[in-house]
Amino acid sequence: MRLGGTVTGIGGAGIDPALDALVEAPVTIAAVPDAPAGRDTLAGYAAGAGAPAVTDIGRYRSLQQRAATGFRSTERSAAPIGRTMSGSLNLSMEAQRNVGVNGLAPALLSVPGGRGALPFADDVLLYRYLLDAVLRQRSIQPDAAWIGHGPGQYPALGVERHDQL
Repeated sequence: MRLGGTVTGIGGAGIDPALDALVEAPVTIAAVPDAPAGRDTLAGYAAGAGAPAVTDIGRYRSLQQRAATGFRSTERSAAPIGRTMSGSLNLSMEAQRNVGVNGLAPALLSVPGGRGALPFADDVLLYRYLLDAVLRQRSIQPDAAWIGHGPGQYPALGVERHDQL
């Protein structure tokens, strides 16, 4: 998997005059090399010069949330009320939690030039995804309860949906 990122010059400027000379064209964007050893030299960036990195983060995304937990309980009771009348009570309660992933967190880092972190003389911007920062989405349907008698049921507590990122 390629998660190295893309390097650009600041404000549309070139990344490094020496990289321009190596590629024999102005370079304002380049893919970060996959191999860590290639990130230390301008030659490593020459192969990806002129094009952004293509990162497949599909395994960090879900199209449909999956049900993580669920709970349902029902209680029914019937009893006589006096000599000529009987009554019944239906109680029902339900809760559900769904979980999904929305991809990796993107980052934009300003990297100073001439300091050894990257082989560029000028300051650059590094666009990349953070592998340890998977964005998750949860939707929680809190407890919902119904109280009913006879053929119909009446909501005792409204069902609400809360989406959290």
